[in-house]
Amino acid sequence: MSFSMTHSVILPYPLDRVFSVLSDADQMERLQKLTPEAQEFSLLPSDVTTRAATEIIVRRPRCFHGQSSSSEDQDASMASHHHDAEDMQPFSRTHFEFSGTVPILFGLINRPLSVSGAQIVDKDAKVVLFESGVAAQGIREIKLRTFREIVISPPTADGRDTDDDSPGKLGMEVKETVWGSCPFVLSFLLKYLAPKVHREHMELYQSLFDDDHR
Repeated sequence: MSFSMTHSVILPYPLDRVFSVLSDADQMERLQKLTPEAQEFSLLPSDVTTRAATEIIVRRPRCFHGQSSSSEDQDASMASHHHDAEDMQPFSRTHFEFSGTVPILFGLINRPLSVSGAQIVDKDAKVVLFESGVAAQGIREIKLRTFREIVISPPTADGRDTDDDSPGKLGMEVKETVWGSCPFVLSFLLKYLAPKVHREHMELYQSLFDDDHR
């Protein structure tokens, strides 16, 4: 069975800083350990993968097209048709794994969890692609993180937002879209639990900048 989710957060910092914190390999441990399940984290040797840039930026992952609409499949097929040798680019792929425990039965039992994955960063397009999975449970997931510059209007003295003509501070909207697949027996649980976990994880991104002294 497949599942998907999307969530966005606003971070009041410039693009270079936000993209660095949310894409650099040396920041991955801090990012993953925002979730209580990531109690142990390890970076593994990286490698290089060759892909079309448009596959990372705009295409829904092909491994989950089985649950997509016919129009989505047609768009993906057309995009794939136009990929030639000149479109293909090498991207560094950073592998990682983390492990911990997940409480079940209202916290009465802690079940071991082990996740392995890889991160691909397109620095030109400013996107990050994650591929991860929980092999023991048959769960696979692909996450696309994008960045969009926005204007954050400063509040007035009485706490209200300023009018549209007032200059505002630039910030970033960070959006993550997740596509996943899992066994049918887990689909009902993940349908309701995964969006909650994803949302709570992203809402903690601000704390990465509270502790960032670079």
